[in-house]
Amino acid sequence: MKLSISRGKYNIPGVHYIDGAFNFCFEVSNGNADKKCEILLILIKNHKIEKRIAIDDEFFIGNLCCVSIGGIDVNKYGYLFCVDGKNFMDPSARKVYGREKWADEKRLEDFGKQGKDSVSLFAGFHKNNPADTENLYLKKEDIVMYHLNVRSFTADEKNGNRGTFAALIKKLPYLKKLGITALSLMPIYEFEEWIVPKTNIKDSINWSVRENDIIMPKQTDSDYAKVNVWGYSEGYYFAPKASFAKSFDAEGEVKELVKKCHDLGIMVIMDIFAGAGTSAVQVVDAMRYWVSQYKIDGFTLMGDGINMDIILEDPLLKKTYLFKDYFSEEQIAGDIYNRLFISNDEYLYTMRKLIATRQANMAEAYQQIKKQGLKEGYVNYITYHNGFTLKDLFSYAMKHNEENGEYNRDGLDFNFSTNCGIEGESRKKTIVKKRRKNIFNSIAMMALSQGIPMFLAGDEIGNSQNGNNNAYCQDNSIGWVNWKKSKESELIYEFTERILKFRREHAMIRRAEPMAFKDSLNCGMPDVSLHGTDAWISSIGWNAMEAGICYCSAFVGEKENVYMAFNFSNSLTSLALPEDTGRKGWKVVMDTNSENPFVPANTEAVKKSIQVAPNSIVLLVSAGK
Repeated sequence: MKLSISRGKYNIPGVHYIDGAFNFCFEVSNGNADKKCEILLILIKNHKIEKRIAIDDEFFIGNLCCVSIGGIDVNKYGYLFCVDGKNFMDPSARKVYGREKWADEKRLEDFGKQGKDSVSLFAGFHKNNPADTENLYLKKEDIVMYHLNVRSFTADEKNGNRGTFAALIKKLPYLKKLGITALSLMPIYEFEEWIVPKTNIKDSINWSVRENDIIMPKQTDSDYAKVNVWGYSEGYYFAPKASFAKSFDAEGEVKELVKKCHDLGIMVIMDIFAGAGTSAVQVVDAMRYWVSQYKIDGFTLMGDGINMDIILEDPLLKKTYLFKDYFSEEQIAGDIYNRLFISNDEYLYTMRKLIATRQANMAEAYQQIKKQGLKEGYVNYITYHNGFTLKDLFSYAMKHNEENGEYNRDGLDFNFSTNCGIEGESRKKTIVKKRRKNIFNSIAMMALSQGIPMFLAGDEIGNSQNGNNNAYCQDNSIGWVNWKKSKESELIYEFTERILKFRREHAMIRRAEPMAFKDSLNCGMPDVSLHGTDAWISSIGWNAMEAGICYCSAFVGEKENVYMAFNFSNSLTSLALPEDTGRKGWKVVMDTNSENPFVPANTEAVKKSIQVAPNSIVLLVSAGK
């Protein structure tokens, strides 16, 4: 192998293919500035160190080493940096070798292995080859999100390629049919899936590796290694997760996934977690890379290592959608592209308290239903990866995390859940019906609220985690989405598909700007109005458990007005209907009190009032003229 070595470009950090050679630019800490520095070339086929390239002092400026090396066979070699005999990974590695197999038990013996002749983990070379698609930025009123983990979502599939990007691609038509327009992906960058206990698994293990590559769990009595399925830890942010790929080309599979999503009109949003010790600049560089190279459309940002000021000022990211638990008023006001989305548990707790425990009221819920920003968007979810699934929310009063090996001390203690009378699985018809109705009510709430609905993967088919509300380490049937069909799963899926179709067909529900509560069109109705036992009430009482909400669709150029009747009391309630001038009245199109809600018992037009069963939602539209 003939190599050419020359001075590189110091303004381009990382390892990049430039003008026919690889430009290596990396920092050597102050303590090692005068020590021996090498670049190691490593054979991909056996992880053996093939060549050590010494870096002379002439290639340093300050603590920055930069050298251009031509002639490297990228299909044969990977690389590591070595300073004074200690190897370390490129934190900006575009590929990572050594983790191709998911949770490979043999790797447990390799933690800290830094032999003279071979290594367990090293970086791979990369040549720019952007995805064959363009970034997709949907209007916020058209976004319906679906939150999933690539492995857990597909590991129970029977058609091969389980737990991979390829398996996820096969599920895209299913998600498209459901009505999903944006995937919210839990980390797909390279993270360490082994959670290693503080006690050694084997005495031979050497722990002298980079701190981020061994992730210690919270205080626990567990003395065995666990699998970190979720990936919310620091990682190699530029590299797609190799063990999520069916082939050795994780990069190509992610690009194919994004292209297939875009072809179907589905955006791709990535979760990024950055702890306090993470370089904020590196996070921004990684985001730039995923947007330009993979055509990722947005990011959900978590952790103390996120610096929003840097991110918001970056010119390449100016149109990229950003999801976070909080943005300041100044950040929102300064965003000219309206690409900021607030995603936190505010909606979750309000709706859970109302539907599951009756600790809330319709006045509180209405604030969440109509929540919309003129510039910013809001994401509404009732379940998330961190907590119960929707089925478990109404099947368990308490968390059941014993299988996590932490004596049920992990996970959320305050879930605002209910077991509807029996803890866990039940075949009792009254319990099954009650739980199903609660699921219908929850899905309807998200679909009928003005902000962006986000579904947890599997909720649309009644997936359960057996009461585990922190399944981060459950790489098994507990944490996987169960795709086995049943009458129950088909009923829930059909309902979800129908209510999302209704949302698409009635733009007033998902209106992009806040409601004015005025009849600015002089059409006989304000854009939105409230109704109780009497029509046209000005507000909902602080203790009200029922309310009617009427949307006038003339404000979005549509003809069919929409009335949503909510009753979360324990008794039958009559809600007044406003007169819809020139119409026969109102027609019921959905009633969650029915086993099949979109086949309501009463299909005749009603005029003055609607009877709503306890703990139910009824949806009505204008009847014909």
